[in-house]
Amino acid sequence: MNCTFKYGKIIKIIIFAAMSLSGLSANAQKKDAAPPSVKAAFLKEYSAASYVRWVKEQDKYEASFTLDAHRMSATYSADGRKEETETTILVNQLPEKARKTATSKGQIKEAASIIKADGTMLYEAQVNGVDLLFDKNGTLIKESN
Repeated sequence: MNCTFKYGKIIKIIIFAAMSLSGLSANAQKKDAAPPSVKAAFLKEYSAASYVRWVKEQDKYEASFTLDAHRMSATYSADGRKEETETTILVNQLPEKARKTATSKGQIKEAASIIKADGTMLYEAQVNGVDLLFDKNGTLIKESN
């Protein structure tokens, strides 16, 4: 009798684990899925990209990827219009004014250049968990967590 109880309990644990894993898998698919129009727009411009990972952020879709040894991301609206492209850069590639402002707040963990759909160039520096956004001249325009 004791053996039957153990096997029953083991089977219940296995079934519970399998159901939990299938639920996680379904959630991951929903989170990372991008509509065909968005994926088509991305592939048209970044067909040579590797390590592509999609994430939905509110009503937008962001692809993080590597292209020509650069870590990048591109953000699209649901209809496939690109809204911005972000490229990781070296800290010394930030405008001098931005670099000075950022380092006055702490050590810069990561830096990026951002090109908006209208061609506007921005820079971003991450310092102490805060994203600092600068215009093309290095003037601080926004801080966000």
